[in-house]
Amino acid sequence: MRYQTLMTALVVLSVIAAASTALAGDIPADAYASTDGYGKKWKCSYGFIENGDACLAIHVPPNAHLRASGERWQCDRGYRKTADSCTAIAVPAHGHLSDSSYTDGWVCERGYRAVNDACVEIVVPANGYLSDSDYGSGWVCKRGYFADGNACVAIKVPEHAYLDDAGRSTGWVCERGYKLKDNTCIAIDVPKNAHLDYSGNGWECNQPYLQTVEGCALR
Repeated sequence: MRYQTLMTALVVLSVIAAASTALAGDIPADAYASTDGYGKKWKCSYGFIENGDACLAIHVPPNAHLRASGERWQCDRGYRKTADSCTAIAVPAHGHLSDSSYTDGWVCERGYRAVNDACVEIVVPANGYLSDSDYGSGWVCKRGYFADGNACVAIKVPEHAYLDDAGRSTGWVCERGYKLKDNTCIAIDVPKNAHLDYSGNGWECNQPYLQTVEGCALR
């Protein structure tokens, strides 16, 4: 009985060994056993790529490295892909390397802007300062000044007005109790039985008076 059990075990081991040998024989060099659900039973090792029934080594040029997937390569930082090689990125003076895909591999330092292949200094006029935007002139005027060409000109604030932060074209607004007329601020004539409205630039009648052409009258 023991003899028959031993013989059966040997037969099973022989079948498994033969199957393993057959499976190994189906796997090309530089590959490993793996199923993808579509009948394929192997994958190429890291650094190799499938080519028919074989795995070919990926040629990594100088100044490059394999990607995490192991199926492609990319240039090292400071280099860009040119055909099948990596060439050094020429960074101009006052520039530095950039990893953004929207640049040429470099960007200018603050205070400079890209012009062709160079970084040109942004000329900031008196009473101006560098902006944080990559568009436009690269500078903005200080509060109390407005841009006029390449200069910052002082905003002339008339009497009974103050500087405005709301972006109005004049750069100033009239104080409460005054209204704009001919680029100046004139006092609002509040009629009898009335008061300044919420805005401070007009008036409304006291209760129970109603507004008329002449002023405020009882109902």
